[in-house]
Amino acid sequence: MARTSRSSSGTTDQLPAELTDDADDLAGATDTDVEWVEDGVDEYEFIVPDVEWDDDDDESYVYVPEDRGVVRKITAVVVSLFIFVFLVIGLGGYWLYSQVNPGGAQTETVAFVVPKDAGLATISRLLEEKEIITNATIFRYYAKSKNLPGIRAGEYDKLYKNDSMDHVIERLKQGPLPPKFTEVTFAEGLWLNDTVLKITEKYPDMANPQAFAQAAKDLKSKYRPADKPLDGFLFPAGYRVADSDKGDPQKLLDQMVKKFEQVGDEIGLKDAETKLNGVAGKTKITPYEVIIVASLVEAEAKVPEDRARIARVIYNRLKLTPNEPIGIDATVLYALGEHKQELTKTDLDIDSPFNLRKKAGLTPNPINSPGKESLIAALNPSTEPGADRWQYYVLIDKEGHHFFTSNYNEFLNASKNQPK
Repeated sequence: MARTSRSSSGTTDQLPAELTDDADDLAGATDTDVEWVEDGVDEYEFIVPDVEWDDDDDESYVYVPEDRGVVRKITAVVVSLFIFVFLVIGLGGYWLYSQVNPGGAQTETVAFVVPKDAGLATISRLLEEKEIITNATIFRYYAKSKNLPGIRAGEYDKLYKNDSMDHVIERLKQGPLPPKFTEVTFAEGLWLNDTVLKITEKYPDMANPQAFAQAAKDLKSKYRPADKPLDGFLFPAGYRVADSDKGDPQKLLDQMVKKFEQVGDEIGLKDAETKLNGVAGKTKITPYEVIIVASLVEAEAKVPEDRARIARVIYNRLKLTPNEPIGIDATVLYALGEHKQELTKTDLDIDSPFNLRKKAGLTPNPINSPGKESLIAALNPSTEPGADRWQYYVLIDKEGHHFFTSNYNEFLNASKNQPK
């Protein structure tokens, strides 16, 4: 700031009193620093260039040169840059927070299903497609930071549109809902086609012959020889079918075969050859033959105590009269492919490898699905006194009990008293 003063002479001694202090302020200024300009009669104007005055305790002034412009500019740039970075970080943080926690009312529920074997990337994409989350990529990294464990397949409830990622992660950690299912029960002794018919009646979407044929081909069991059909391996029990599997017979049949294997392992079926060595003479009894015998027992026995006795008669016939038919009528029905109360002479003469009224030995495969008790009986035939000689049995009462004997005449006499 320039200071000016007027005087009638060039010395400060003659300055007016009110200017004396200003003159004192010029202490230290040289003549080159002051310009005197004549401005009217007896008056002079002195001009001091722009200087900065720094008051000191002794009220003297020091000249500070004008050299801070560059510093001010650098400071302004740094401050501006800092503000810009702060704004970017702040806006970015706000955007990220809004992705993680969208806010607003979360009232619209969304059904969500995690597919089998789906990974986090797939699940994140599906969540975004369902509009449960806003950004799949952010969710994937955020979930990893939260140590989200493996996500189980299934249906999840309590998820909402524009849900918070924390809530979604917490819900996924809890696992899926118990699967919705229906139950179906199969009785012992059903033929394979009866089992298939019951399945398709219960689940119409499974009524696909090609699907059943493929399932029967694909299903494996350690007790089922590769060249044998599925007969005998669909274990009779109750099963649950998930709603999502109502159109897939493979899932249900797989349950039934696995159940058969479980029961077979429990009763020691794999040890059949050792356990039953010699019981049928020269006929080798493998686990598969045990299943065949069990299916015959299932068809013939009416009361539990007769199961092991019937099994003993079958093995005795194979051992004592190997070239003669065993004579079980249930095999004729299977050969006919129909259920009927009485068999005609024509029926009994049907030419079929399953007709044990005419053919010696066992049937080529099980004729039905035997239950656990019949399997146990076939694996453990009766050891009652005289049982090792029994070759005949006949129904003797309406409750289903049979009479067992090794004497053919006794058999004929007992047959005369069969209940009608």
